[in-house]
Amino acid sequence: QEIDRLLEQTQQLTAMVDDLHALALAEARELKMDFMPTDLRQLAQQTTEAFQALTSDQGVALQLALPQEPLFARIDPNRVRQALQNLIGNALHYTPAGGRITGSLERVDGGQARLCGQDNGSGIALVDLPHVFDRFYRPDTSRNRQLPGAGLGLAIAQALVQANGGNLAAESAGLGQGSCFSILLPLVEPGSPEQ
Repeated sequence: QEIDRLLEQTQQLTAMVDDLHALALAEARELKMDFMPTDLRQLAQQTTEAFQALTSDQGVALQLALPQEPLFARIDPNRVRQALQNLIGNALHYTPAGGRITGSLERVDGGQARLCGQDNGSGIALVDLPHVFDRFYRPDTSRNRQLPGAGLGLAIAQALVQANGGNLAAESAGLGQGSCFSILLPLVEPGSPEQ
């Protein structure tokens, strides 16, 4: 029993050290990146499909709306996928059984694509909203203290998106109102020199 508890704590500390290392590299722009033209539709669909079994087990509906045409960005697909995984995992933590997470991808003004994830979970208090991307920040409620993690997932997601030339933003109308996270990434047109 005691050995199992110590092993679990060691694994959690190891994961936190790995996360901090990745975050430090990303913020210092020293993270190894492999940029390539990537269809964001395909990336979003594959990432969402990987969560279908988990969301189903937790009783949460996961849906994704995609445009008809491909949207290409010159990104490191593995790093953007990791950011998306962090965001979906975060949404799952805060969305109860019977809830839903809805993703969407669209072209927006300025030659950008916007990937959005909207949930109808517990939401974010307005006082906490400016701090959600801060390292180790977790709202001081007993409910949130029971959740796993060290408060690094959103900081890592933001650093990874920024390393790919994009921006990550959070919105919420307050506690009990759900939340929305959106990634903006610059698009490249098929056949352009950037590709």
